[in-house]
Amino acid sequence: MTAYSGDEYVDEAQNSEHGLEENGEETLSELRRRASEADVEVETAMEHGRPAETIVAYADNHDTDLLVLGTKHRPDEYRALLGSVTDRVFRLTTRPATVVKTEVDT
Repeated sequence: MTAYSGDEYVDEAQNSEHGLEENGEETLSELRRRASEADVEVETAMEHGRPAETIVAYADNHDTDLLVLGTKHRPDEYRALLGSVTDRVFRLTTRPATVVKTEVDT
């Protein structure tokens, strides 16, 4: 997860990092549940840092066989302004990678 609006947490005790970690844990839990239902072995991890660089470093440090990255169809203006983590990972990694493309909810 690379962006946070800040709207969800107005209590000063709950900072944006806490919100991202909480959302990340919920997402990983759901992915583990789905993988288990499909009888697929999965390993999950939560890392901090610059997304593309952190993904590539994790894959290298754990000798990952395949990177599976998600991307959403977005307008060219969006990509030009914010870039794409998936695009950057592809430029940085030497490992096999697959992209799963989804549409953006409007």
